[in-house]
Amino acid sequence: MNMVARAKEMEKQHKIEDTQRAATDKDESKRAAESFLKVIQEKRAGEAYLMFNSNMKRKFPDQKAFTAYVSKHPALSSPQVLVDANPLRPSSRMEYTFTAMDGDQFALFTIVVVREGVTWKVEQFSTDQDRP
Repeated sequence: MNMVARAKEMEKQHKIEDTQRAATDKDESKRAAESFLKVIQEKRAGEAYLMFNSNMKRKFPDQKAFTAYVSKHPALSSPQVLVDANPLRPSSRMEYTFTAMDGDQFALFTIVVVREGVTWKVEQFSTDQDRP
């Protein structure tokens, strides 16, 4: 095989590997976000808190603060379907959203997960109701 053909074959293989890696990242990140929501629904805030990265721990310095936040949003107690907010950009930082009836109004919730080593951690969790 000549050098040009070999280079093209290697480039093709790299693209295949990148596509496979992106698909795996997307699957793993969504599972992490879904697991986070599930433990919240099961009222296991302590376990959910363990899924935070350092950024989230600045927002919620302890489990009690996070539990209070969850208590303010009754929508979090029911199952939700996540929507991929960045479907064309699989990466080590993925964003998912869901809309739910929270009290007497609809709210948009956002979960951002990031890969830290081989683990996905929650970097951001918020609702549009948090804005002043």
